[in-house]
Amino acid sequence: MNLTAANTAIVLDSTSDYPEAAARADGFENVRVVPLHVIFKGVGGAPDEDLLDHVGIDGHAFYERLRSAAELPTTSQPTPGEFLRAYEDLARYDRIYSLHLSAKLSGTFGSAVQAA
Repeated sequence: MNLTAANTAIVLDSTSDYPEAAARADGFENVRVVPLHVIFKGVGGAPDEDLLDHVGIDGHAFYERLRSAAELPTTSQPTPGEFLRAYEDLARYDRIYSLHLSAKLSGTFGSAVQAA
């Protein structure tokens, strides 16, 4: 089995901290990063704010928000549908390797398995 960029794709979740994933994806058509959700609690009755990791909020903005947050933010795994879109987008490849957080730490792995 000869793995090449022409026949093999890779799906990661955003905890991989793949540098500049969105910008670099243009150069690596066989790589997708599925973002986790970062949730900041609403203040004074405001709704919670659900941001996509490395899409709706970058590392710098996250730490800026963290300084003034009344409560620590939480995270939520990507949905199986979010993984399914990545897999369908890569369906032309012979193999898709999907590398994620340990199932002992997050439900991310379970969402990826459901989508597969």
